[in-house]
Amino acid sequence: MGIVDEFKRFNAELKNPNWSVSSISSNDELIVSLWGHKPLLSKHPTERKQIYRDRIDRWSGNGCNEFKRNLDLAFTAKLNIRPIISILNKSSDFQHILDGKDASQYPKRFNAKIDWIGELKIWDGTNFEIEFRSERI
Repeated sequence: MGIVDEFKRFNAELKNPNWSVSSISSNDELIVSLWGHKPLLSKHPTERKQIYRDRIDRWSGNGCNEFKRNLDLAFTAKLNIRPIISILNKSSDFQHILDGKDASQYPKRFNAKIDWIGELKIWDGTNFEIEFRSERI
């Protein structure tokens, strides 16, 4: 499915589907589209968790500014975070994303991880780390 439909699975709407990557849901959770490629998303070495580490200064524009405001809110209000994992159709293109190229130019697919719940562990205005665990028993 597309990004808009995946956000709807969390009762969230994108302000602008062309550049938004985050939204606050009707349940007061931060919903965010994150890359599913290593090294940004990785399994915790000893626990059943996924760790997402990134920095927002790799890109600029309205989506980045909106995401930064949403991270500020999530950090201050200790909001739960729900991910929509974005995977490039051609994984070899991921280096372009890491280099700061416009991600909208690369075909990708989206997958809402309904059973993942995250906590913002690090946020310094540029660098962030989100720790996700599965709600499945």
